[in-house]
Order: sequence, then C-alpha cells, then structure tokens
Amino acid sequence: MLILSFASLFLSCAPAKNISLLLNEVTTSNQVHEEIKRSQCPKLSRRTKDDTSFACLDRKTNKKHGWQLVVNSDGYQLSMYDQDTLVQFPWLVTKQKSPDWKKIELTFRSAPSEKFARDIIKMYSVSTDRPELHQALLGYLVTLGKESVATLYSSLVEPQPCSPISEEMKCNQGGAGVQAITQKAGKQNKSFYLKYQSPTVYVDTKKVTKNDIAKCQKDCNCPENLDWNDFEMAQHYCKTQGKRLLTETEWLSLNAQKTALNLTDEFEWTASQSNITPANLRLYSADEKSCTNCKNNSTFTVLNAKGQRDLRLGSLGAAFRCATSDPATIPNRNYPLLVTQKPTLKKQPNNGYGDSWYTKDAGYRDKVANWHAQKPISLGLDYQYLDVYMVSDLLWAYHQKYPHITQLYQLGESNQGFPILALRVTDNPQQDEKEPAVLINGAHHGDELMSVLYAMDSLDYILTNSSKRTKRWVTDLDHWFIPLVNPDGNWFTLRHGTGRNVGRKNGRNTDGSCVDSKKEGVDLNRNYPFKWGSLKRGSSPKPDNFYYRGPSPASEPETKAMIELANKYRFVAALTMHTNGTMIISPYTIDGNQSPHPDIPWVLAEELVAYTPLQPNNKNFVVKSNMYPVDGTDQDWHYHTHGTIAYIIEGSHHNPKRLRTRKKSVLATRPIYVNLVKAILKKPSLYGFVVDEQGNPLEAKVTIRQHKFYNKEKWTSRPSDGYFYRMTIQDPECELNGDCLPNRYSIKVEKKGYKTYRSRLFSPKRPTEVKSIVLKKITK
Repeated sequence: MLILSFASLFLSCAPAKNISLLLNEVTTSNQVHEEIKRSQCPKLSRRTKDDTSFACLDRKTNKKHGWQLVVNSDGYQLSMYDQDTLVQFPWLVTKQKSPDWKKIELTFRSAPSEKFARDIIKMYSVSTDRPELHQALLGYLVTLGKESVATLYSSLVEPQPCSPISEEMKCNQGGAGVQAITQKAGKQNKSFYLKYQSPTVYVDTKKVTKNDIAKCQKDCNCPENLDWNDFEMAQHYCKTQGKRLLTETEWLSLNAQKTALNLTDEFEWTASQSNITPANLRLYSADEKSCTNCKNNSTFTVLNAKGQRDLRLGSLGAAFRCATSDPATIPNRNYPLLVTQKPTLKKQPNNGYGDSWYTKDAGYRDKVANWHAQKPISLGLDYQYLDVYMVSDLLWAYHQKYPHITQLYQLGESNQGFPILALRVTDNPQQDEKEPAVLINGAHHGDELMSVLYAMDSLDYILTNSSKRTKRWVTDLDHWFIPLVNPDGNWFTLRHGTGRNVGRKNGRNTDGSCVDSKKEGVDLNRNYPFKWGSLKRGSSPKPDNFYYRGPSPASEPETKAMIELANKYRFVAALTMHTNGTMIISPYTIDGNQSPHPDIPWVLAEELVAYTPLQPNNKNFVVKSNMYPVDGTDQDWHYHTHGTIAYIIEGSHHNPKRLRTRKKSVLATRPIYVNLVKAILKKPSLYGFVVDEQGNPLEAKVTIRQHKFYNKEKWTSRPSDGYFYRMTIQDPECELNGDCLPNRYSIKVEKKGYKTYRSRLFSPKRPTEVKSIVLKKITK
C-alpha cells in the first residue's frame, strides 16, 4: 500500500510546469533515499494504531503530525497532517484490487518491495481515472531509490484551481519548488535546499493586528490571558474566523512565489510553530551538482541551530495571518452553508439560574432532562418552550424524516457561537429554482418564547399536512423557516432570568465584561439599516437600554445573516413572529414614511385578519402600522429593499405558563401563515424573469408603472435567475376614497448600460407571467 515518509510530502501533487525549478534535472542520491526511508513518522513522534487506522503523533503536542492511514468502507485513505492540520489531499485506494489490511500493516513496518510496487502500477496502467494510485506507487519507488524524481513529477496531477473569494483573501494555487535554506551551525552557515509541496490555499492579505485581537477579546471570543501574538492566541483567533494558521510548507510556497500578499522574510507563526527539523530539510545539499542554480531561484530563509526558522522575537511571539484550504469554512462563504450532518453545539451545563424558566417551569426542566434520552426525537409540538439545542435537533429530525423536500442550512453564528439554522422546504431543496421564496422566522427578541412555537408550528403544518394544497406549496414555493434568529437571548431567558425584557437582546458584549448580564446585547429588531436610528424614541443609542440599536446598522451577526439571505432570495413574503399584541404590523412602521400606493401589504393584511379566529385572550387580530414609535425593524427593511410583503405578527400572549393557553394561541395564529401562502399563489400579480441577450439572468429594477413610490424604493429582480414578483391587488374601498387604479398594468425594467424594457398592458386575475423580458446592451 501507499506509504511515503514525512519528507516525501514535498514530492507530490503539483504539475511540473508549476515547479519553480526544473526538477527533472534534479537526480536523487542514496543519502536522500536512506534519510526518507529511515522512518514513516517524523522524529520525536510516536505511532498510534488500532484495527482501522495508523497515525503519527507529535510527542509534545499529541497532535497528528505526519502520515495517517484510515481503513473504511471505501478503501484505504492516506493523508498527511501538520499539527492536526491536513496539508495534503488524501489518496484513496479502493479495496477491489488493493492488498488486504495485513499487507497494509506490513508496509508500515517496512518499505514495500520494488516488484510489489511495479506490479500494482502495471495493474492500473490502463486506468485513466486512477492517477493518484499511479502517482503514489511511483512515490514508493522514489523512496526505495529505484526511480528518479523526474519520473514522479511527470505523473503529478494539477492542484485545485483558485476561485475568487474577496479582496481580503488571495489564493495561491499551490505547487512545488526548491527553497534555499541556510542553517546556522556555530560561526558557520550551512546551506540546504528544501523541496516543498503546497496544496491550493486561500490566505489573508493582511496580518492580524493587536487591535484585531483586542476586539476579539472584547467580544469574549478570544482568551483574555494570552498576548495578542502568542502562538495559542494565533491558533484560537484563526479558528474563530473559520480558518487556521498556514502550514510551514504553505508559508514557504507563498514566499517563493512572491504573491500579491507582499510577503517578505518577516517571521510569522505557522501551524507547526516553525518546527522544521534538519532531517526534513536535508533533501538537497549545496554541493550537489544538480542544484547549482537553486540559490538564484529561491527564497532565502534563516534557521537556528535546531533547524527551526529563526523567529528572533523569542518569548514576544510572532506575527501571523489566517488561511484555509476550504473556502466553505469561512463564515458567509457559499452562503447559506449546507448542513450535511447533525449540528454539534457547544456544551452547556444542564441547569438554570435566578428566576429563569428552567428554575420555575417544571415542564421545561423535565424536557431538558429527558431530551437527549429520546431516541429518536419526537416530532411535532408538545407546547413546551424550546431552546437552541432542541430547535437544532428538531430541525435535523424533520430533515431526516423528509429528506427529499427539506434541507438544513446554517446562516451564520450568534455572538456567543450558537448556529443560526434554517430549514428549507421545497421540492428540490439543495438547489435554487425559479420560484417565489417565503420566509418564516421567530425570536428576533430572545425573550419571546412563544414566537419560536409559532414558527415551528408553520413548519410542522406544511410537512405533516398531506393535502393537495400543501403539496402544491412544496412544489411551487421555496419556504425558509428560521425559528430561532436570536439563540443567545433565548438561552439567557430560559437559563438565566425572565424579568421584563431579560433576554430580549442578543449576546453582544456591551459592558466590557465577559460575564452575561441582563442588560447586555443589541435589540435585533432595531438593528436593520432602513431608517436606522432615525427617530428620537424609536430605539436607543445607550448599550444598557433594552432597545439599544447597536453601534451601527446591521452590526450584528444575526442581522447580517438575515439580510444576506434576503439579498440572495428576494422573498415575496415574510412573517416575523413576536409577542404580544394580537396584531399584524404592516410596513412602513416608522412614523413619517409614506407607503407606496396602493398599500398592498395593508390591503392583504386586512384580508388575513378577517380569516383569523378569535384569539384565546378574547381579542381579534387587527392591522396596525406599529404599537409605538420604532425604527430599524426587519419588515420595513424587507419591504423597502426588496418589495417583500413583510409583516410582524404580534401573537396573543407573551410566554404563558399554561400549556393549554400556548396551544390555543399557536393554533389560532396558524391561519395567518396558511392564508398568506394561498394569497401568493392565487392573488392577481405579475411575475417574470429578466435576462440579457445571451439568456444570462440580470439584477434590474422592475416597477409596475401604475404604482407610486415615496421613499426611493428600488425593487430589483433576483440576481441568481432574474426572477421578480409584484402583487397587483387594490383596496376594496378605493372607490369610496376616489383613488382606484385602472386594472390594467404594465412593467418597466431598467438597468444601467441596457435599454429600458416596457411591457404591454395586463389585467391579471391571478399570477400572470410577463414573458420574454430581454434587456439589450447599449452600444456606442
């Protein structure tokens, strides 16, 4: 099987044309082969082995450092690690024509025979889809001294291509090279040439500063007891960014290729703490004839007497930057992030403090005690309040039961590290289709526990109702359910205290202490950008106020997650669940802002309340613009930015103690969701797709010409597919008010650099497609 020594990491996975030297001119020597063959694990390491795996472990750090072999149902997987960081894409060999486990184990004890390796190569010589096997076995022959480096490099595969991420990160496509190394040996310097290989890696263009660490510590995400440039701090900080430190070989590769990172011979932490030993460096010495040109084509690095790259800063530490081989690990990259296994949340003690719901509600306390004992977790609502662990498990359980019409996504993380999860419900949940999207969310305010139940009930209803109507909803609409927007506040209410507004805000550290307090955090429904902080009484600039709007618009990770989702899917409708008031709040809620004419959300809301029954508090739902002066709300932002028919639903009760009251309130609120969805699919509306002359989707301003706007609204088509949706209903009392519009509408589509499109007149009685909207480029 496939065993290369630690040093042979530098002999793989890069095409010859990307190598900085002509390595086909470099010949191997017996000394090099003996050094590579001497051990499979680096020096000062130990081996660990069980029935299915073998790994090299660093004796000091107890981390994987060197080769790892894992036997699984697919075959044998060989990987290289550098201090627990995967530094080389695994080689996978199927079991079909591979040696059995005993032979694999044997090859770890001693190098395989030349005949064995050549026989396996011959067996796969006709297989064009197995280059990695051919390459690995050639690596065997190199370690045996039976094959030249040139032969190995002629078989190597291309590195992973780069794809753009952002201006803050640059991509190094990887490859191999030779770097001149000068090792201090007393008063003399001794030169060696390090041959290295690096996979494709995405690297921060800027190094982390002291201010970056201070902010991380202030937000309680970084340890307070470490210096800003301490190695452990560097590791921790990069992890909070969804990244890691560079490996040593990646650092060498970036230096040698002189990328746009402006790298110099400054000293930076790497994942292995710069632990390059002379044994790993002594691949090509200065007196080898084949490397006479190495010095002129490589970067100069100074090593200390122990063979480590000289940091010169001693106990003061070193600068560092973060990197990743997988852009999907970066927060908000490939947004939203597909969740393919049950979410793992950070551990919390199963207890409560003060007057929290845990201490005073035996039902919730019993639910916590019994939750993890449920196998499998029971779906549906028992009307006990739900915390972030329960919501996470339930969303995953729904996905497991309905895998063909659901998919779980993570939108981001809260300030305190809880995932913000969304369950998508549609007929093809892992791909974006050309259909309208609907958003249902709860718990912008974490203390409003009933709001989570309202959102979960809507989710349960669409999944468990088998009527033709709800099946059509799944086929024709793209539903996004986010029951817990503010997991930090929800957790505080359930486990720390339930006084007035306690847990309303999120988990941002606003008092400078990393101990949670009831007045910390930001009111997420005062943090949205539209008219943020525009009213004297709409929100507060004071951090200890329960209506604190945050330091800037959309400053919070929860708000950013919701905004980014809306920017991508341009929801046609949205329900934000709150407590309590027994009302539908229709945009615009901010005093002094006139809604477009006709006021379609208001007209539709009047219909929704008409179909909603009497609530358990003996009140009927009513439509209002607000309960009190307010600014920076989500539904105003949704409506102003994307034309989303967005409502705040203020339920009948705020966290009632009796289960019967909770159940009645949830069931009596459900018709709002049901009738909103029915309206989207049946009410008069115009929809369509905007494309260019080549059929590519365009983001363009789409306006119904007969509608009037007063706040510079600019509603555009969806960038991913050019989709737009505009409802065209009128106020039934418009004749009494004398402001009826003719029931004939036309569409105007505009985009800079393109000719404006104007459609013919339509008189829609149901959703009607405006076909063939093609924008032509303006040519000079």
